[in-house]
Amino acid sequence: TAAQIDFKNNGISAVNPVTGEITEIIVSPNPATDKVTIELKNMEPGNYTFQLYNTSGQRVLADEGTSNIEDVSIQSLSPGLYIIQVIYENDQVVGYGKLKKQ
Repeated sequence: TAAQIDFKNNGISAVNPVTGEITEIIVSPNPATDKVTIELKNMEPGNYTFQLYNTSGQRVLADEGTSNIEDVSIQSLSPGLYIIQVIYENDQVVGYGKLKKQ
């Protein structure tokens, strides 16, 4: 089951298929230049994978974390818009975020 998505200002809220609760994904600062903090609200700590995709749908970065708040380096990315996909430890997509790299 895919997450249901609702785009917001600096984040996105999604219905988490694992818990059924609304997960808010906050990306800050946004826009950013070298590092972002990804915060997952209403999620238990666990093993997460954060994947960034460019507007052509190509995966350009993947990072892992175990906390509800993770710092992700984006220094290697070109300026532009990106979608962040968050995957929980059981390979369930729990939500998406958006990012503007300056």
